[in-house]
Amino acid sequence: MEGKRATSASGQSARATSQQVRRFLLLGAVCFVIDFAVYHFLSGSCGFPITTAKELSYGCTIALAFWANKYWTFNSRGNMIRESILAIVVYFATFVANAGLNGALFAASLNFLDQVRARHAAFLLATVATTVLNFVGMKFVAFVPTGDGAPSTLQTVPGNSTDAEGDRSASSCRSTD
Repeated sequence: MEGKRATSASGQSARATSQQVRRFLLLGAVCFVIDFAVYHFLSGSCGFPITTAKELSYGCTIALAFWANKYWTFNSRGNMIRESILAIVVYFATFVANAGLNGALFAASLNFLDQVRARHAAFLLATVATTVLNFVGMKFVAFVPTGDGAPSTLQTVPGNSTDAEGDRSASSCRSTD
């Protein structure tokens, strides 16, 4: 019976993660359009340097992405201050990776592409790479349940006090004294 419950919980976890990935990608598509439009406008029409344009365009999507990821993608009701700080850490890390990767790819692409195509290729590749980093960071760093009332993304089977790996949850080990 325990094996069936663990399998059921594992299946629920996989479905929850699959739904999170779909929502994250849909939100990412919206943010991509905003990011691309701002980047293209700043680097093309306004003449901003490539890296500066990318930094500003990426920054434009952070507030939207945080709120939508917190409340829609990961359905988190955790501590706003804690999650905001952790999200800022994740966003800063991916911001640095995104801008640096974009600049390096742009410079490398100029060897075989014209400036416009190099700019677009660098943007696309940097965005894909940091999308993966962002999902992992949001799921496993920013919106991790802490026991402060934040819901877990792993839905447990009623009456089961073990997680998918068979470990006892911390709440089932607490003393009631």
